[in-house]
Amino acid sequence: MTGSAPSADPGGLPVLAHLEEAVALAREGLDHDDGEALAAVAGSVSWVQTEAYRQDPPHGNFLDGYAHATFLGPTDGGQGPTPAAAAMGLLLLAPGVVYPHHAHPADEVYLPLTEARWSHGAGAPFEVATVGTALHHRPWQPHAMITDARPLLALYLWTGAVTVPATWTRGDSPAEAP
Repeated sequence: MTGSAPSADPGGLPVLAHLEEAVALAREGLDHDDGEALAAVAGSVSWVQTEAYRQDPPHGNFLDGYAHATFLGPTDGGQGPTPAAAAMGLLLLAPGVVYPHHAHPADEVYLPLTEARWSHGAGAPFEVATVGTALHHRPWQPHAMITDARPLLALYLWTGAVTVPATWTRGDSPAEAP
């Protein structure tokens, strides 16, 4: 896939229509080789939605604008033959998506590859995070994201209880209204 941008699977998730744009935006801040690697990975991984989110979405249009792809570690709560202590992957949010405050027992680090607004605690303000700056969320620390006119693509690393899904912490911020 060298040199090519990923394309959405027409039978896949609606958010994948924004994958090509997100990768192109992310590549602007990367050197050539890293940009090639990102395009190859983003276009070859399996994009999914967390089953717990599918069963209890936070608002009506959330699932149309959200997907993630785990390329290291268990996917969507699966254990495999040996419990994993880490999971790494990509998060994709479409433009105009509110990913409300949520929390989980895993320790998490995000590396935003494109711009979005982030909140790092219940009631904390939403602020633009600098692309390429590591964002750390301790276990059970509420955090949220909002995209504006452009999609968010972020690398994530979970450690610890990576097979336990996040739970919504509804009502933390008026900015979370759908």
